[in-house]
Amino acid sequence: MNMHLFQKKHKIASPSTPLKLSMINCLNKQIIAPIENCTVSDAEKQFIKLASNNKSKDVVFCSHMGLGDALLNVGIINLLLNFYEIVHYFCKQEYVNNMSTMFANKPAVHLIPVDTNNENKSILSNIARFNFNATDCILAGIMKTLHPSLKSVTRNEHFNEYKRRFGTNANKKTLYQHVGYIHSDVGVKWDVCLKYYDVHIPSESLMHYQKIQQYTITFMHEIASTASTVNFSKIIDRYMNLPNYIIICANRNVYPAEHPMHAVAQPFVNLPFMFYYDTVRNATDIHVVDSCFSCIPLILKSMNAISPKTFMIYARDKPYDAIISDGQVILS
Repeated sequence: MNMHLFQKKHKIASPSTPLKLSMINCLNKQIIAPIENCTVSDAEKQFIKLASNNKSKDVVFCSHMGLGDALLNVGIINLLLNFYEIVHYFCKQEYVNNMSTMFANKPAVHLIPVDTNNENKSILSNIARFNFNATDCILAGIMKTLHPSLKSVTRNEHFNEYKRRFGTNANKKTLYQHVGYIHSDVGVKWDVCLKYYDVHIPSESLMHYQKIQQYTITFMHEIASTASTVNFSKIIDRYMNLPNYIIICANRNVYPAEHPMHAVAQPFVNLPFMFYYDTVRNATDIHVVDSCFSCIPLILKSMNAISPKTFMIYARDKPYDAIISDGQVILS
């Protein structure tokens, strides 16, 4: 069935006014505005340039280990690479392949897989492999309280001086609270996650986006890592039959089998995380649960690198009944 016949059969309403951000309380409020100055100062650049000529051997960086957390930690990791030859980064075993893609252009990032079936034991046994008389260790967020015998140790004089000059131990309130905690635990400002943000984007990302670049893209993701879901059914109904629109939902195909866009959307279901990157950053409308897929647009929006008409993050474990009315996303 072609789209014209499908639209005639289903009596599609014409689009309403341009979609805008809603003003609800959040995680569910208007997404933060871009920071004013997402650049590294000349003084900081000069300091980094000199410090990078005299790196220490390695550092263990143990922080929150989710897939989205890795994106939010990328800035810290990239910063540390200016002070250390190797950064050992702890991550959950099931995310190793996705994170390997993220850091494919940074062989100095060594991923340490953690068995989530026995997470604490796996973390402690992996940490025990290192000699912290020689290797620095940075524990951040929940990892600071993992075991009373574990403490952060940074002997790198250049990094310690960097923290004194350009960092802070004050916690900055951020949309995701743990982002502020992690950066203050490391001793750096929270905007390091933006100023030093750089990830490897695989060629498959652009390849998939080019298959749908002629459409106006709505991107969705409904399932959090805790298996919590949000109900986007009414929002899906709003976009489903708009002319030249396509809904890309990372966790399922939202189109019925007889819909002409079903076959177009199907190859986008359950792809590797980074394969969605170009699709997300070119999406006009974004609706995502507060899980890993929210982190790509959150970072890019904060950097003023994207300007979607609608960008909503929905907190997990809340029974949303969301609709779009008069250009506003309304949650009951």
